[in-house]
Amino acid sequence: VNAYSGAVHPLVHRHPISGQKVLFLHLGQTGALISWNHTGEAAPSGVPPSWQLAQDAMVPELQMPLGYRTLTPHEATEVLQRYEALLERPELQITHRYQVGDLLLLDNLMVAHRAVHRENFDGLRLLHRTTLRGTRNLDAEGLPPFLYIFGPNPFDSGLWQSADYYGVGFRWNISESFRN
Repeated sequence: VNAYSGAVHPLVHRHPISGQKVLFLHLGQTGALISWNHTGEAAPSGVPPSWQLAQDAMVPELQMPLGYRTLTPHEATEVLQRYEALLERPELQITHRYQVGDLLLLDNLMVAHRAVHRENFDGLRLLHRTTLRGTRNLDAEGLPPFLYIFGPNPFDSGLWQSADYYGVGFRWNISESFRN
């Protein structure tokens, strides 16, 4: 669950063009991680009819179906640490040293990206962002596309952290100064 918008995305999805399985996680804007409690049953598919009028991020009283829970802060920290360790693997990294006139295009559904730490950066980086509409939504099956992250946890317990002034959600690594 995005800590700023309340958007709900699957952690793992299939890329709409390549078909590859891809992780979809933001280290600074995660407000909750929802898990389907594996009971041998499949997660419910489709949004139940009772939700159809309440699929807006500003509906705080939306109740979740049985079988879902949010990870605890400890569990979420473990997931985010493992993801960061994956991003730190040199064989999975590409770096680019900007020159005047450079244009980089990134597929946000396929590539994790982040700016370099300030001590490794010399100069001004001017960023213009353009977002294109996808061919389909990345809905988490059985869950609404948005949840009200600024209200109480609609699940029984677990991590539920809205964004702070900077748009940052759950601070799983207090040594990092996240600013989005």
